[in-house]
Amino acid sequence: HVVMHRMMRPDGTIIKIQKWNGKKELSHNEASELFFFNKLIPTVWGKIFRTSIAKKCTFPGLNYKEDDVFLLRYLKYSNKISVSNDVLLDIVGHGYSLTRSKVNPKMIKDIFESYALQNELLPEKIQHKIIEMEIYYLSTLLLVMLHDDKILSPREKKNLEKAYTKAFHQIKKHKTNAPMGLKKEILYRILSLYPIISWRKIARILWLIKNDEFKKITKIKNL
Repeated sequence: HVVMHRMMRPDGTIIKIQKWNGKKELSHNEASELFFFNKLIPTVWGKIFRTSIAKKCTFPGLNYKEDDVFLLRYLKYSNKISVSNDVLLDIVGHGYSLTRSKVNPKMIKDIFESYALQNELLPEKIQHKIIEMEIYYLSTLLLVMLHDDKILSPREKKNLEKAYTKAFHQIKKHKTNAPMGLKKEILYRILSLYPIISWRKIARILWLIKNDEFKKITKIKNL
């Protein structure tokens, strides 16, 4: 069962109230698709689980996007889930979210390992969409890397380049015959410029076309 939540600052100021105006009951495939595309937040908080099913599922050994995998594993044993518009949970924001954290190789590794696992669990009709989410996350992580550039050590930058290379190789693997929209195709071609040009230059190209997103990252980092 999925319930709604309020996102709050430590001082109690309400940032956002989650609302749901969709169906009250969802099939396995419908729920998987909504969680995958973040229409319903893919976290274990804000959910009420049936113990008998939850005991059959495990979390992967990841620090990022591990909840996504657990939820898809849980849904494999569920015929349907219910969604309530009642706000039953207050979430206090902190400085350790994906965007606020200093980008690091394990973050990139875990996110793409999570997507590799999700690819095996998603309904067949949306498996080809995995590459679009991978492209979105890698381009966003590059913008975070660009923001953090001045505080990253030479060793950290070198390790990030290695992590970037592995992540993009996974995207290339999923690219085979996967249909994509024009925007994602353009982003893919920009990301594929490495190692012809450095990740920093690629990030600056992305900054030109995703400047609004970079501003949001800067705003979140400064909270």
